[in-house]
Amino acid sequence: MSIIKLMMFEYKRIWKLYLALVIAVTCIQLFFIWYGSYTHAEMYKELARESGRTYYQIAQQDQLSFVHVFNSFPIHASIMISIAALLLYSCFIWYRDWVGKYPMAQRLLTLPIHRSALYFSKLGTIFTFVLGMIALQYLIILAGIGLVHLTVPSEFLQGNPLVLSSIARFSQVFSVILPLTFKSFLLMYGTGFTFLTVAFTVIVIERSFRMKGWFIGAAYMAIAVAFNGLGTYISLKLHLFESEVFIVFGFTLVITSILSSLLCIYLLQRKVTV
Repeated sequence: MSIIKLMMFEYKRIWKLYLALVIAVTCIQLFFIWYGSYTHAEMYKELARESGRTYYQIAQQDQLSFVHVFNSFPIHASIMISIAALLLYSCFIWYRDWVGKYPMAQRLLTLPIHRSALYFSKLGTIFTFVLGMIALQYLIILAGIGLVHLTVPSEFLQGNPLVLSSIARFSQVFSVILPLTFKSFLLMYGTGFTFLTVAFTVIVIERSFRMKGWFIGAAYMAIAVAFNGLGTYISLKLHLFESEVFIVFGFTLVITSILSSLLCIYLLQRKVTV
């Protein structure tokens, strides 16, 4: 059984919950984008009726920023919930296989394949889910921009041809999950990918050594964090250029990911039991 087939197997087991998460995030964000736009539009219309001024005259003093509409608590909360759900599933994707009288792990571990395929299939499943949520967020923002244009009179909208980049740049949450440069994307999601490999390794350590595994896993997590933090700290102390600090941090992330993956695969091959 190939990695792709194992990933398809994982998708079939979780697609309903993932679809529910996608629908929930989309509905929440679009509703509050519309609600925020509608509230401001009604406020402007009421002000025009009371003051007798035209929309253009009012817009000279007050215009609606797209960032203000998208930078609301419910929208940010929906993003944080989806991140928490993916983090939770990163653990659940392993522990689920050990649940029940006849656990799925018993069948997976006896498949005539190298057990590294199990590791990479689960890693690939989680990361494709993350990339899917990123793509969804871009689509929601584009749909939300169109919704704002339909709801608010054009006179009150700030004329900015780079609306998407402005939202990603000035919104507290969007600036983190939607990096504007390829370098920032590699830094942000490279860190996330490395964290995922370390988390998988900690879980497999716990499955290998049971109670002792919790302490060994916690120690491994601390070592991984310290290794990456120390590399960055030393590079900053040496007053390296920003690009050099980025290279050092990227190097420590790559080393951590490789070592974590090798250790995880070794434990799956030699130590893990049902």
